[in-house]
Amino acid sequence: MKKPFNSLVALVVLASSITFTLNSSSQSKTLLPEDCIVENGVATCIAASDESENTLFYNSPLPDEAPLKCLSNDSLSPRYQAIFVPENDSIGEIAPEIIASINKGIHVANAIMKNSSNNEREFRFATNEDCTPSIITHLIPKEIELEPNKLVSYLNKNKNKILGNTEKVKTNFLVFIKSTKVFCGQGTGLPLLMKNGKWVQDTSPTIGNQINNGTQVALIGATCFEYPQVVAHELVHTLGAVSSISPNASAHGHCLDGHDLMCYSDAPNLNVTVNCPITQSIFTLDCNGDDYFSLNPAPGSYLSTHWNSANNIFLYNNNVKPELSNAPNSTLNSNKPTTLESATKLNSPGTLNAKLSKNLLILNWSKSVNQGKFSYEVNIKSKHNSITKKYSSGVLSGKISVIRKTNDTLVISVKAISTSNASSSLTLKLLVP
Repeated sequence: MKKPFNSLVALVVLASSITFTLNSSSQSKTLLPEDCIVENGVATCIAASDESENTLFYNSPLPDEAPLKCLSNDSLSPRYQAIFVPENDSIGEIAPEIIASINKGIHVANAIMKNSSNNEREFRFATNEDCTPSIITHLIPKEIELEPNKLVSYLNKNKNKILGNTEKVKTNFLVFIKSTKVFCGQGTGLPLLMKNGKWVQDTSPTIGNQINNGTQVALIGATCFEYPQVVAHELVHTLGAVSSISPNASAHGHCLDGHDLMCYSDAPNLNVTVNCPITQSIFTLDCNGDDYFSLNPAPGSYLSTHWNSANNIFLYNNNVKPELSNAPNSTLNSNKPTTLESATKLNSPGTLNAKLSKNLLILNWSKSVNQGKFSYEVNIKSKHNSITKKYSSGVLSGKISVIRKTNDTLVISVKAISTSNASSSLTLKLLVP
């Protein structure tokens, strides 16, 4: 992207919009661009492309800033960590104006996320006690030369050193680099997987999508510290927007049906069809809800069968976050907590949904998958709870007071019981945020 006033800067694109094939010779090698890093069979890619002047993107009024939710020190939830890279060889205090720029960028990005999701989604950042973004200062070795792909690889390989701990908490990085010779913004996006001899994007709609593996990096150069909308754009790339096979995909990881935050023509001979002409939509996520972000994708639509960034585990999800580690292949519903077990057992309820509102657990389930009349038994187990409730036939919901403790995992099961006592349960797990 070209920054206003003719200063050349590059905005994130996804190299994975290209399909890479295997060489058929006897000395075959996997063909990937130089800006892709392969680890454990997964390729993380970063690249850049110029964009024509985008006056609307840079000159439209920004939304009001939205403060972050405070993340407790003992939380193991996936999160973003803000990093500041100074331009000299010593670590000192970060200048107040730089702290202000970082805070504004993150808070504007959070506002765009909240405004685009009816306040149901927010970025989850590591925070200080006052809920402002935690910022770690880190010197990058000179040999990295701030080259984007080397920088991404370095950050991920040295994650524990940078974070100062050995906890295996999934962490994406938002990195502000104090150097005028680098770029405006760059970052990673949907990883590539090898399938049938080709490198293709992981567009699976499941919680196990590799975008959730905690290796995503957004980079902001000093020339664009003053543009919070660039921070928002790069962060949304790290959520998995925009796949190369989405309905209105561009050539390099954007969309062509704007206006919205991720839409622009990023290659010659590509035209944007403006389907959302309202000026404010330039700071909206997926203004048509069909390419990369939707809370309620229509059954059978692209976002119901492919990766939907609204389901990224690095976002707060309506105050309820499913237990993540036990269901790598569970299909996500962006508007409801995830059911971690399919209803395939005899007499189990068809579905089970749960929402935690303060200390009130709100449950609803559908009728048993088998014919006949069934009563229902609800069991809730956790470190701080052991509750059993019984409901008569025809009752398919309940509200139960629980002891709420951060990071306590609630194991919720509903058992359908017939007159013959044949029964089984449907279970889900919720991690208390």
